[in-house]
Amino acid sequence: MPLQRRWREGAAASTTPSADPDDTDAAEAVAQRVLAASEKSCRELRERLQQRGFSAATAAAAVDRLAARGWADDLRLAEMLVRRGLASGHGRVRVIAELRARGATDAAIARAIDLLAGREMEAARTALRRLRHGQAASADGEAARRLSAALQRRGFGPAEIRAALRDPGDGATPTATHP
Repeated sequence: MPLQRRWREGAAASTTPSADPDDTDAAEAVAQRVLAASEKSCRELRERLQQRGFSAATAAAAVDRLAARGWADDLRLAEMLVRRGLASGHGRVRVIAELRARGATDAAIARAIDLLAGREMEAARTALRRLRHGQAASADGEAARRLSAALQRRGFGPAEIRAALRDPGDGATPTATHP
């Protein structure tokens, strides 16, 4: 048996709940260990607890208790993902898609949109500079199409892409926009 698989089985065995799938205190303890490793949405946390053998009601109760104490917070997750997304050169579409995939609440998604407002243009310009690898802007239409596609894959909208290509913000010559 490969070492990695044995480790996973050992880790899973060490975090399996006690014999009682309705033990809310044990579920809360497992959830705290999960949250200590990385931030999770409340939905992700409930799913993790159910995977570990706790009943749906117990998982929900444990997550609610942690949320009441501030341990589990979808708004904090949204803020963290916005900061990380902007630092990584990702746009609104990608950040919101990640929040939805992770089961964040509508309020958390609305908070992320508010946090992104006004900051996405600078993130698009930063991503464009990174994509150019410090090279001067090209007036070539094919280069503009490639850069536009790359920015779109990073989650930027058409308005931000056009603006970043027109004014890269680094003193470089604007890239010819594609039709």
